[in-house]
Amino acid sequence: MRDDERDALKESGYCEDGNNPVTCLLCKKREGQEGESTQQEKKVGQAKGLLESIGGTIDVAVRPFKQFDKKRHERFFIQKGELNGRAVVFKVGETASADRLRDESRNMKLLETAQSGLERPLDIYIVRQVGEAFADDAMTGLATEYLKDDPSLKAELSADQKIQVIGRVIDNVQKLPVSDEVLRTSGLDVHDAQKISSDGEYFSSVLEEQGFFNSELAEKLKEVFRSVQTDLQDEQPVFVHGDAHGDNIFLKRGENGNTEVSLLDIEGLRISNRYHDWSEILNKAVFLQHLERTQPDLYAPIEGNVKNMWLDSGVPFEEDAIIQQVTGGDESQARNFRVTRIYDMLTRIMAGRDSTHPLQKVRTELYRDLIKKELE
Repeated sequence: MRDDERDALKESGYCEDGNNPVTCLLCKKREGQEGESTQQEKKVGQAKGLLESIGGTIDVAVRPFKQFDKKRHERFFIQKGELNGRAVVFKVGETASADRLRDESRNMKLLETAQSGLERPLDIYIVRQVGEAFADDAMTGLATEYLKDDPSLKAELSADQKIQVIGRVIDNVQKLPVSDEVLRTSGLDVHDAQKISSDGEYFSSVLEEQGFFNSELAEKLKEVFRSVQTDLQDEQPVFVHGDAHGDNIFLKRGENGNTEVSLLDIEGLRISNRYHDWSEILNKAVFLQHLERTQPDLYAPIEGNVKNMWLDSGVPFEEDAIIQQVTGGDESQARNFRVTRIYDMLTRIMAGRDSTHPLQKVRTELYRDLIKKELE
């Protein structure tokens, strides 16, 4: 077998003998000596077995979008296919850690229900689930609509246009009503005024105890979160996507010549204030662009992904301009926006403060410096 033929088989999820790695006898003989690549093949084979069991077929002419590649931190097998005669995208992960898939299934249904009550349809399309989630002992999966993206159309966008598209997505998600029932029963994380205030104070105390913040900075932070709670209570709860960047946004030219926008990857949906999605974008961008400038060796492996996300230095986000646009110049709202950004940075610091991974270390140190600067 030629190398290119072997590679093509592996890209499609089959072992080098052209079989499903779960059932292949040759694979089973190698079990005692299997390495990382064989483990990957086994997982992909299990995912394929699950899809076969529900009557799904995969499109072998299309390279998998993800396939449990550890080097790329891939947790799923994601592949175009067909289910009940309909083009879909399958997303399959290990059943032992399938909470995120189950959450994503719930989230898509929540947003679909929320749209049904609108007087006017949204100006974007939000991906929907096809059928129900499915599982066996090893794998859990779901199917979503197959939506087309136009890379050439994306390539034509200027930096300002990319920022405008992100803003269009965020604005549309925030048009969806968040009812009292959704707040009580949806199961979504709710980052309301009380949570932001209490978490902010708690995070500040923990980071002071661990020597990450000095006492002066910690006290300033605690006072900020105590004093902002009343103003934050005036903010209406909205849905927050959490990752509304270019890699989760598909574009295509509509029949009328207008640009049609679709939003994917609803895994991280939650409820918060209307500044939180922009806070996520700004904080990710400032970190990744800092990495691009100061740590080229760390940045190089993720450069392509960052550019697809529209978060590289070619897209200069102007924080003050975005705050002005979102708040209309209202000082109280602008303060709420900035405190939400600090809260999001503190959340990332808390999650990564003990990590030895170079990327995490760079991010936590950068966010600490930004918080210090904000409070000067």
